[in-house]
Amino acid sequence: MFRLLNCLVRHTSLRFAAFGLMFGIVVWRFTPLSLTAAVIMCMASAWSMLLLKTLTETHLYPRFARYSRGTRLALQLTSSLAAHSVGWFVPILLTGAILDFSPSDANLIVWFIVVFVVVVTLHSFRLTASFYRELREKDALEERLRTLATQAELRALKAQINPHFLFNSLNTIASLIASDPVQAEKSVEQLASVFRYALSSSEREFVTLGEELGFVKAYLEIEKARFGDRLVISRSVSPDLLDTPIPSLVLQPLVENSVKHGRGEDGTTRLSIGAVADDTTVRIEIRDEGAGMPEPVKAGLRTDGTGLRNVGDRLRMIYGEGYGLKLEDNSPRGALAVVTVPRAKK
Repeated sequence: MFRLLNCLVRHTSLRFAAFGLMFGIVVWRFTPLSLTAAVIMCMASAWSMLLLKTLTETHLYPRFARYSRGTRLALQLTSSLAAHSVGWFVPILLTGAILDFSPSDANLIVWFIVVFVVVVTLHSFRLTASFYRELREKDALEERLRTLATQAELRALKAQINPHFLFNSLNTIASLIASDPVQAEKSVEQLASVFRYALSSSEREFVTLGEELGFVKAYLEIEKARFGDRLVISRSVSPDLLDTPIPSLVLQPLVENSVKHGRGEDGTTRLSIGAVADDTTVRIEIRDEGAGMPEPVKAGLRTDGTGLRNVGDRLRMIYGEGYGLKLEDNSPRGALAVVTVPRAKK
């Protein structure tokens, strides 16, 4: 029995009917009106409010969607107040005319005003709470969609980096097959090691700086086999920074760019990898002594190939302003690529 009553009360129309009936009984007890007149009048007002409220929410609220959030809430509250006002007072006046009594003569006007204020206040609170609840749900959904879109784009960018690296590495090995088969075989083993890392890191958004530098070292071993003494590599990274989390596969494209464009005037490519830190950030620096970075690339007007563009896009999407990739001149000659990431808290 109680379950049935609870189910019935959940319906809006039954709640309004129950409200009209109960208020009609109250009016009958405290005014000269008969029970029949009081119940008819209050039931008519309750049903009229429900009808106008439903019409307002069905036909007017959708028209407010094109306005800003604050304007939309104000319009909803105003239209709801108008619907409740008309729905509450017009049936009272009509019922009074039909049954030949005046609400003011029956000392009902104060009751009706008090109850009307209470009803409208409660409905306004409910409407406002519902509006902001839907707003939070919409914001949460939009944030979720933005996150999914960003993750999908990051996966796409990472997928572009892997084939780009594979293509260049296979070209390096192919050039060694005829001239140095033994070294080519060693390079194939290095490439296998490189791709074991690439496959494992593809499942993780972040790796440690130490892992990423190990990956870069394996790649440079392949390039070292190709260039021999014409490729000189130095590294200066404090052990304290090796646990710094960074996005996977972001350093190799920068190193590859320096190998490709960093040849000095004497024909030797000198490549330096370092890392420095302050309290909040870690700067990973890749230097060469080549011809330097073209001005449009440094200014961000264009990029120098897929690898640099993908690295910049990924870092910008992950960290936002204040972090990312910056391309500068290396003094006295060459290019400097700087990756800035947050420093891990200990």
